[in-house]
Amino acid sequence: MANKDKHPCMEYVRAWDTAEADEYEKFQKNVNGSDLRARVPIADGSRGIEHLVSVVWEAFDKARTKLVWTVGETWDSFEQCMHGNYLEFWQNARDMYAVNQRTAANFNRARLNMTVLMKGPSQRDTMFYYLQNKLKKPDDIQPQDHLMRHMALMRASKKLQGTKNPPTVTEEKDWYISQYHQEWREKYDFKHDGGISDPNQTLITITEFMQKIWDRHSRKKHNAQRRRSKKRKHYGHRHSRSPSRSSSSGSSSSSSSSSDDNKHHKKNKKKQQQQAHSQDNPCHSLLMMAKRMMKLSQSIFLECSSSLISK
Repeated sequence: MANKDKHPCMEYVRAWDTAEADEYEKFQKNVNGSDLRARVPIADGSRGIEHLVSVVWEAFDKARTKLVWTVGETWDSFEQCMHGNYLEFWQNARDMYAVNQRTAANFNRARLNMTVLMKGPSQRDTMFYYLQNKLKKPDDIQPQDHLMRHMALMRASKKLQGTKNPPTVTEEKDWYISQYHQEWREKYDFKHDGGISDPNQTLITITEFMQKIWDRHSRKKHNAQRRRSKKRKHYGHRHSRSPSRSSSSGSSSSSSSSSDDNKHHKKNKKKQQQQAHSQDNPCHSLLMMAKRMMKLSQSIFLECSSSLISK
């Protein structure tokens, strides 16, 4: 199977949470009268092969040097750091060598055989093809963070089993810059006549140039979001004012109608009070009766006078 058809054993997003603390296997040895201590993270398969080769292997090799382990101690101590299914992978790789064959050189070969049992052969070649042809910088990742991830994947890939040699300095720069957008690469080529072949251009200088492009795009995006936010607030304020006007006109009409009702109510109340007052005051009643009698007398007199005139 060609490398381009294989799935890489390590992805851009790490298989473990770097903020989560490791569990450690602790070692102690007296060296030249001094008690020396070291600890190595435990590998149990839950954090993936990158954690194994980049974190566990590196910490183990430092402990191996610090505590001056013998060859036998090296093989036995490494087994103590393997838990879960990783312990089974290691034991199968270890058993490929008889006890008298468990040398320092074969220890490194046994670790490589362990990764072959886990992920298959030539994983280094597959990872190199992935870094050169498939890996692209995600849009939401800054160039500076992308550089750190590229370097971590490259460092871990070199420790895997395979036949391809690591890229040269110029080749790695070419792999790295190809992980950016075509437009960004064209801007870099336009700005730098020598390109990646210029020895003064490194992964760091390339990243600095790409970071400037990222910062300009981020400012433009931020300013566009601010303008859209201002427009939404402006139109939202205008729309919120029109209902208040209608509500105010409705409230004014309702207040005027309520004012008319109050006037009518007061007029009726006054009339009722006058009637009640006339019923309670006897002098007022006699006066009103006299007024009615006078009006009746006047009407009778007018009728008689009109009848005499007609005769």
